[in-house]
Amino acid sequence: MEDIISQGDDRKPVSWRRRLAIGGVLAAVAAALIVEHLPEGSGPGGGHPLAAPSASARPHAHGERSFPIRLRVEGPASDPSRIIGGTAVWGPSAKVPRTGPRPDWFWPGEGRTQPILGLPDNPAGYEFTRVTGGWAVQPIGPAGCGDCAGQVEPVYYLANQARRAIMVGDATKVAPAAGRGRLWLVSYPPGADLATATGIAREFSTSGEAVGPPVRLPTGFEISQATRSGLLLAPATEMGNSAAAELWNPATGQILNNFQGIVAASANSVAYVPRCVVTCAVHVRDLATGHGLVIDVASGSAVTGAVFSPDGRYLALQVTFADGGDGGALAMRLEVASMATGQLAEVPRTFVSSDALAGFGWPGNGDDLVAKLDFPTRVQMATWVPGAPTLAIAVVKTGERPDALVVG
Repeated sequence: MEDIISQGDDRKPVSWRRRLAIGGVLAAVAAALIVEHLPEGSGPGGGHPLAAPSASARPHAHGERSFPIRLRVEGPASDPSRIIGGTAVWGPSAKVPRTGPRPDWFWPGEGRTQPILGLPDNPAGYEFTRVTGGWAVQPIGPAGCGDCAGQVEPVYYLANQARRAIMVGDATKVAPAAGRGRLWLVSYPPGADLATATGIAREFSTSGEAVGPPVRLPTGFEISQATRSGLLLAPATEMGNSAAAELWNPATGQILNNFQGIVAASANSVAYVPRCVVTCAVHVRDLATGHGLVIDVASGSAVTGAVFSPDGRYLALQVTFADGGDGGALAMRLEVASMATGQLAEVPRTFVSSDALAGFGWPGNGDDLVAKLDFPTRVQMATWVPGAPTLAIAVVKTGERPDALVVG
């Protein structure tokens, strides 16, 4: 799916699917608070924690398992301008890419940089899309209308830790493929209305070789994520006013499944939050087998974002809830669910205001979760490995272009 994390001042607007997903779950939070008539001070930061769900499992269709999760609610850090206490230091080898006219690698723990070779200078900057094993990198073209297809631009592949980006081909859009070392390139007629345009998609290896024949997408749709069971398609514009997506077989043209409220997708699985009022559980579905699990969060909270780890072992969740101690403001915390057991672990020291989280993801090959937190007086980068007792913190200085960091 397109990278919706930190893209810099030149980044494209956040996708409509991201906005609808966030808006829907926040509305669910508000509805839950109204339904349950929570008194002032009853949320996190107040005198009483949010009510935890029942400890008994509930049955679900299609082989789903239910794992009720008790969220331990605690007050935010005493200093709202930063993460304090119980933190470690970033390792000297940990780095993330940084976009801009001349993209480079950035080491948060040291503040040093290294140019990414193979990318010509582009005044408008570059867009990074997370794909298996690295990123698809595409220059940002001239601004156009929001629902119109842009110009066909070169697409490059940057592998994790690689010094040089490799030219793959030309396309209007790019999407992650199901296999490692591959990606999908999608082209529309320049300037076409995406609501009525038909995209031509083709899978390529990261070295630029076509893997299969071109595929004509359904009119008005684009690829969000290629899976081993088909292509996950979503409307290319906001005109449909729906957060639904379809699992589509490109060989037969058949729709295999429909999902609503998707918060994360990978080559094997989809995580989604169905319509809800009080309790907004996260459903994770294995697309090949149909089996899955259900992760219950506390009543009155909602998951407003999620990212699968590269190996599929974990799902990082942004859990948002009302902070009753601050006039009803929204707060959030990062949690990580094990896909093997469904158990949820809190990422230490990440209970912050909801607008402080600028992005999170798994930018490497391993299970190192990275988050960027934008506070009023500083920007901090945090990294955490599931099971670790603490997280590592680095401060990003203004001159180090914190807005341009790509963390997922």
